[in-house]
Amino acid sequence: MKPKPLIVQARIEGGALKVPNRKLLLASLKSWPDGPCDLEIRPFESKRSVRANRWLFGVVYKYMLLEMEGRVTEASKLELHENMAYRFNPITVVDRFTGEERRVAGPTHTLPIEKFSHFIDDVMLLASQSLGIVFPEPRASEEYRDKEAAA
Repeated sequence: MKPKPLIVQARIEGGALKVPNRKLLLASLKSWPDGPCDLEIRPFESKRSVRANRWLFGVVYKYMLLEMEGRVTEASKLELHENMAYRFNPITVVDRFTGEERRVAGPTHTLPIEKFSHFIDDVMLLASQSLGIVFPEPRASEEYRDKEAAA
């Protein structure tokens, strides 16, 4: 079985690579088979937080679905997210057989914090304009902190 990629946060100091959790990294590598691998070093970009994800799914999508359908299911949240990603984070893919380009929903889990924040703002603006929803302020609404509310 192919091992999952490892992502390790590190620092460059004086031209040297510093890995704070070196022991953990070495322990993780023991489960890898012997052989070649790729090492990629790139600038660090903070990704969206669990808290932001809970806000989007547990509050924003919940309010939208209650307004549109009167109920919320996990499947409806995922479908709505796919629709919003198609609308506000589209990517173009090429069909390998026909060469045809098509627009599809881009992944949001890889968006840096700033871009994910813009994504949420775009979704909330659309919901406010088209559905008349007034969202609570994120810090004022604590329901997104509850795992069950986000589910």
